[in-house]
Amino acid sequence: MNILTLADFSPPFLGSFGKSQLELSSVVRERGHGFRLCIPSEQPWLDAFRNSGTGVDIVPVDRYPTSVNQIRHLERIISENKIDIVHTHFGLEHLVTVALLKQFRFPELMLVHHWRGGPARSNVIKRLIGTPLYKYVGRYLLDYQITNSQAIYDQISRLGFAPSTRIECIYNGVDTEGMSISAARELRSELNIPQGAKVILHVRNFRVAVDFDLIVNAFHLLADRMKDVYIVFVGDGEMRGSIETQLLNSAEGERARFVGTAVRLENYYFTADLTISSWEPWCSESINNSVYESLAMETPIVGVNTGSLPSLFDNEQGVFTSEPIPEKMADLMKLVLEMGPELKEALVRGRKKVEDEHSLISWARAIADIYERIFFGE
Repeated sequence: MNILTLADFSPPFLGSFGKSQLELSSVVRERGHGFRLCIPSEQPWLDAFRNSGTGVDIVPVDRYPTSVNQIRHLERIISENKIDIVHTHFGLEHLVTVALLKQFRFPELMLVHHWRGGPARSNVIKRLIGTPLYKYVGRYLLDYQITNSQAIYDQISRLGFAPSTRIECIYNGVDTEGMSISAARELRSELNIPQGAKVILHVRNFRVAVDFDLIVNAFHLLADRMKDVYIVFVGDGEMRGSIETQLLNSAEGERARFVGTAVRLENYYFTADLTISSWEPWCSESINNSVYESLAMETPIVGVNTGSLPSLFDNEQGVFTSEPIPEKMADLMKLVLEMGPELKEALVRGRKKVEDEHSLISWARAIADIYERIFFGE
């Protein structure tokens, strides 16, 4: 039996990571290969993972291993665990470090980079340094690159980060069985939100690349027109403190909730009347896991009319888009919150589309196909 040992040094706040890796492990093992996973820290989903018959190693590593000691630590992890594939979701520092270890220490190591977002090069220094390094690593050291949207794929291709034969767009999948409407429970009392109020949900880590000004300003405008509307933010990250301070110190601060990282996301979608899909201006992308998850729970989406979102879904599936302008977003959110039975019918169609085209099993099979091509030569 071929034993595929995968190291994925991903941050602990990737909410759906555990379920996706569990499904991936199942697919790999069904195809006759062994599977071991190396991750940086204990996670609440690990018991289910171990009970499935998959080996798990906890191998702590700093998020940005740029010092000599951290690089040596990462080298020991790869060597001692006999890692075959490193599948990374990080940015430049982590990617380059692992790529250099591949070039000078582990030439047989397979390296896959997963663009869950993209390099938000917000200043000249990052642009001058990052672009050439991404191009070199992508063309000469990466075995494969994956994007989770067509917009990111087009941007990476245009920048020359990957040859066309070694890059693929694989849309994210969600656990539609886990997103069970019948098993979800109402969280309004726990969130101190009155019964009957309208709840807007934003599920996304607080990343610099996301246009939070658009979300916050649209909510301010909506809150002026609807006195019974609340907003709930689920996620964590470097921008959380500033956004939380900005909102809580505003006139609408008492109607904002920040819950941090959450495991049972279906309960939040079940509680919400509307989900906002965040927008990344650098690549005009407006789709992320919250879109699939929200539709799986039959909760409508409002997002921006760029990127992959309008090409995958429309109002016939409960997804509504506008220009990235706070006034237009607020108008659209108010319209959706006031819609009647026709919205419910659209959301049933939206869940069906997610089940058919964006399930976790379809995602896992596509990733396993890549592993077999680059590692097993199949």
